[in-house]
Amino acid sequence: MIRSDISRNGGGVACYVRNYISFNVNEVLSDYIENINFDILLPKTKPILIGVIYRHQDKADFNDHFSDALDKINSINNREVYILGDFNIDDKSRLAKPYKEICSLHGLKQIIHSPTRITNTTSTILDHILTNSKDKLSQSGVIDIGISDHQMKFCTIKIMQQKFFKHKYIKIRSLKNYSKEILLEKLQEINFPNYINFDDINVAYTDFSNRLIAMIEKIAPLKQICIRNNSCEWVDQEIINGIRIRDKLIIHFRKTGLYSRNIN
Repeated sequence: MIRSDISRNGGGVACYVRNYISFNVNEVLSDYIENINFDILLPKTKPILIGVIYRHQDKADFNDHFSDALDKINSINNREVYILGDFNIDDKSRLAKPYKEICSLHGLKQIIHSPTRITNTTSTILDHILTNSKDKLSQSGVIDIGISDHQMKFCTIKIMQQKFFKHKYIKIRSLKNYSKEILLEKLQEINFPNYINFDDINVAYTDFSNRLIAMIEKIAPLKQICIRNNSCEWVDQEIINGIRIRDKLIIHFRKTGLYSRNIN
């Protein structure tokens, strides 16, 4: 759990991150706004910034501070941004128009369109999810969890899993014309200079390395080969991880006769 408390009784924001996901907690976007933000660190992707915000109803100048906070985000670099929380701003609020203008200015879209707070007399969207990467979402919406006067909002990000059925191409040395005798013969043919006379050891090393590699290229040149993969088309990293967990569970069961859900 990542949390940011405030001094008054109650309030603050918190967020849970699954224990197998790497993340870095950043500095707060604004001391005026109740918020936390952190980077989700996934393999082969830029850090994904997640922000959690709560706007107290008495924060009338929220938009100014929110705009300054967004300027901090945009100054970091180009990346996926997801900011969510209870903004207490609906379409009828006097803060709604400047709030939407600020979001549009910073390239953010509000993706929650169903009411998140429903009473006997009102139905409003007070809880928002803002993102600059709407095209990378597979789904979003609202869930009635029945334990709060606010509904739970959610979104799911598309993660491209690596496929394992594709063939892989690598480069290797061709040893077709290689032998120990040829290697020794070619080494004797290299006209190495007297490296004691070099003033710079880096220049000497570079010269030695280049001459040696040029000789190796002649007797054992690089060539590209294809490594065929017999995996099925639907096999990806998620499937591979599941297979590993399954195998560990089988080994655990054979040793103890017990089943465990806690093997990672």
